[in-house]
Amino acid sequence: MSARITITATEGPCKGREFVFTTRTVCTVGRSDVCLLHIRGDANDLTVSRRHCVLDIDPPTVRVRDLGSLNGTFVNDRNIGQRQNDALPGELSVADPEGVELHAGDRLMVGSSAFRIDILASAAQRESRSRAGCGDAAGTVITGALGGQSFTACG
Repeated sequence: MSARITITATEGPCKGREFVFTTRTVCTVGRSDVCLLHIRGDANDLTVSRRHCVLDIDPPTVRVRDLGSLNGTFVNDRNIGQRQNDALPGELSVADPEGVELHAGDRLMVGSSAFRIDILASAAQRESRSRAGCGDAAGTVITGALGGQSFTACG
């Protein structure tokens, strides 16, 4: 079995949707139609920027980096990046240029949308981690049902 990253929307317009990644993917998240994970925002809820953040997915690793959003990107309630109100889009005030690595069970907040991160390592990766003393050989268990890849707009 190959490694798999599942991102489950737990709040917001995508609530209940699952996005499954089994190969290297750079996934832009935001309101723009060009974003792979497109979050629709209506006139009453524009907390998500057009190009809010980017997920660099290379199973079993996933990193997130804010793209200068106005409202910030949060991992487990910690602000990992955003721009100041008077800054131009793309100008960051709080950010890690390398992004932040996400782990199984982490909560990613993008505007008013929340996502749970689930990681399932391949059998070979679990065995390698076990031999290296990096945890048990069972690996991380994905909670909930797995869905196919779906990148259509939410809402």
